[in-house]
Amino acid sequence: MVKYRYTALATVWIGLIVYLSFRKFSEIALPSFRFQDKIGHLVMYALLSVLLFHALVHELRWTSPLTLAILFSILIGTAIEFGQHYLTTYREASLYDAIFNALGAVTLLFYHSKIPYE
Repeated sequence: MVKYRYTALATVWIGLIVYLSFRKFSEIALPSFRFQDKIGHLVMYALLSVLLFHALVHELRWTSPLTLAILFSILIGTAIEFGQHYLTTYREASLYDAIFNALGAVTLLFYHSKIPYE
């Protein structure tokens, strides 16, 4: 069994988020529905905060893992939005995307209240 599986999963998940955040999607025909983009942001960052939380609790033994996982997820989401604005000509930053990134990260509070982690 991998000793740092949550840390590895969180790292891969961050890489996937960065890749998808800077990829051009104009050449891909995806099925769409209303608010698809915002739901995607919410889910991606909710999963990121859960993976980070488990990595911090079970593998890295940090104090205040809940706060740190949420803040780090929000920081990554905000940094990516700035990066889309300043580093690309084909993507744009969105305040609403940043809000849904943060809402996804904050869903860890609900997860934490329902699932014991000790």
